[in-house]
Amino acid sequence: MGEPPKTLTRQHFDLASFRQRSNGRAAWQLLVTLVPVALLWAVIPHLMATAALQWLMLPVLALLVLFSARTFSLMHDCGHNSLWSSSWLNRVTGFLLGCLNAVPQYPWSRGHAYHHKHNGNWDLYRGPSSLLSVDQFLQLPPGAQRRYAIIRHPLMLFPGGFFYLVVRPRLQLLLGLVELASAVIAELWRRPLNGWTAWRAFFHGYQSSHWYTWGEFLDLLLNNLVVLSSWWWMVHWLGAGLFWVCYSLVMSCSAAIFICVFFVQHNFQGSYANGSDGWSYFKGAIEGSSNLVLPPILNWFSADIAYHSVHHLCERIPNYRLRDCHRAHAHLLTHCTYLSLSDIPRCFDLILWDSVGLRLLSIREALGRSLQVQNPEKSRRSDGIYGVWGSGWRIGRCRDQDLFSGQDWLFIGLGLILLTSHPDSAFDRADGQHRVDLSLVTDGAGHGLVALGCQGIAAQHRPEGEQGELELLPGVH
Repeated sequence: MGEPPKTLTRQHFDLASFRQRSNGRAAWQLLVTLVPVALLWAVIPHLMATAALQWLMLPVLALLVLFSARTFSLMHDCGHNSLWSSSWLNRVTGFLLGCLNAVPQYPWSRGHAYHHKHNGNWDLYRGPSSLLSVDQFLQLPPGAQRRYAIIRHPLMLFPGGFFYLVVRPRLQLLLGLVELASAVIAELWRRPLNGWTAWRAFFHGYQSSHWYTWGEFLDLLLNNLVVLSSWWWMVHWLGAGLFWVCYSLVMSCSAAIFICVFFVQHNFQGSYANGSDGWSYFKGAIEGSSNLVLPPILNWFSADIAYHSVHHLCERIPNYRLRDCHRAHAHLLTHCTYLSLSDIPRCFDLILWDSVGLRLLSIREALGRSLQVQNPEKSRRSDGIYGVWGSGWRIGRCRDQDLFSGQDWLFIGLGLILLTSHPDSAFDRADGQHRVDLSLVTDGAGHGLVALGCQGIAAQHRPEGEQGELELLPGVH
């Protein structure tokens, strides 16, 4: 194996040897995934009927979440035409797994193929969260900045995941049909469509804002028919309350898992974040895709999608060969990014694209840099807590959070609320042992930094007439 070459290219990888698809392995993967899903759902009414066994509902639902995430990963393979050797089998299996996940697989796979084609080109693809560039974010009013940050908070994965799987496809079909009916009525009002040729020409030229092709529309329509029918049957079997509680929890949590995995595999510190100029597909795969270091059981439930660099080098490699491919080329992948579970939370800070520096950064860093450019003397930070007010969603970490008591944190929370409506104010609290100060630096555009200090590390507001300026006391520079 030896050392990796100085200039690494795709030609250094033997990917063709790992593209062979095995129908036997595909069938086994589906068997050991779908049978447990059916059995877990089947046992739910029996557990609920016996009071002594109801505590088992929690592990049953947890297993359903993991198996649901696995079915999504297998559906993902079908979209790449890599699970079975037959394109027809991949298409049918993908559709059925899409129904199980309540998402139309064909439109999803086409959108996912666009991601693979443009990964690392942030001019064309901004990920599932539709991230903004720093310039776009700074042009937003403060309220819109806060909404942007809140929507992309990790906790929003759960309601967002539920919307993504359960609500959005139904809404797409409904709005798309209303839009289509409106277009037909408008066309008939403008001129009558006589004969099949005229109607065919109309539908051929029609472009919906909810699907790109009629093939996508057909998949969306059939998916909704199957999913809605399955909901109706499950409600009659389990009862509306039990079904929707279990189903909502499973879908929300499983969606949160695979959206989280997808996000952190492309949004991480040092990720390749180029524009269209000079963009490289190979760098997008190697430098713009992270590899997750997971326990073996989680690798199984995620169908080895953790080996993401080789997956982006060749999406036709089946999930059951990704691990072998990665290990065979491990000496070429030493400079790739590897993330452990403990690294994941930090990735969710990186929700802005610096189109000049070609990197991902946090709202705090973007706003801090903006203030430093406009007011370099005001951007010095104290040794206490330091946070971004313009983002409206978090306070930065304190170097020693033990300095703050529970009453201090209550004061800080109330102070932040007051600063929302009184940005010219400063607040302090003292108990004879230590002092907590809270102030806001503003830049005239609604952005600002909340500065807090404790035990001599303090922030003081300047007199009226010099609004929004922060004077750092001795010892806090």
